[in-house]
Amino acid sequence: MACGQAPSPSPEVLEEQREVEALRELLGLERSVPLHGVVLGDESGGDDPQPALTEVDSESVVHFLSQDHRARWIRFIPDSLSPVALRFLEERGQLTSPPLVAPGSRFVVTFQGAPPGLYPYEVQSHGAAVQGAVRVLPFPDA
Repeated sequence: MACGQAPSPSPEVLEEQREVEALRELLGLERSVPLHGVVLGDESGGDDPQPALTEVDSESVVHFLSQDHRARWIRFIPDSLSPVALRFLEERGQLTSPPLVAPGSRFVVTFQGAPPGLYPYEVQSHGAAVQGAVRVLPFPDA
């Protein structure tokens, strides 16, 4: 490798980049729209969302990706949301996901125009629900 030249990305990184670009195209998202992923399910059979806290801005889209065959759904917790955050999710039909029943199933939530604050959610499956959150950060002053 020449001095100052960055190493080539691994095949796994390249595959992930291709998947993200395919998802952007499927959703009709421009490259300028921040796209964040939350992974559900792992080899141990857990449902803990990875990452448990996702920080976004009010231009972002978050996709929850199920990686296994366990049926699950995501529900933002109404009693833990501010009234404006609850109204934002309800008006867009994003308060609860449809069942995610196969590997690769996704629930996509747009936070474009969302009021800043914490958006706690739970992942419900056959066991006890696990929780995570999306934090929408205030738009920085120009």
